[in-house]
Amino acid sequence: MSVFRLPDWASTPTRTASLTGDDGSAVAVDLQPAVVFGSLAPSSSAAVGHVPLPSPAAPEQAALVHHGNGKAYIIDLGAVS
Repeated sequence: MSVFRLPDWASTPTRTASLTGDDGSAVAVDLQPAVVFGSLAPSSSAAVGHVPLPSPAAPEQAALVHHGNGKAYIIDLGAVS
């Protein structure tokens, strides 16, 4: 299994950002340059947040990474090798 590494272009977001689930719960995604969504926590980098998902089949599913241009990018971690 590969480990998610924060891209060089990642930066701390300058705007408030969150994702809201179907149940109305919100997850802040603006506290670090990146947030990994998956059943296992990413490497010990303090710049990467973690949102656990109950899926034992895939330890890491996706990462939301903020760019200095104000955009956020989703990286499919299943495609990273």
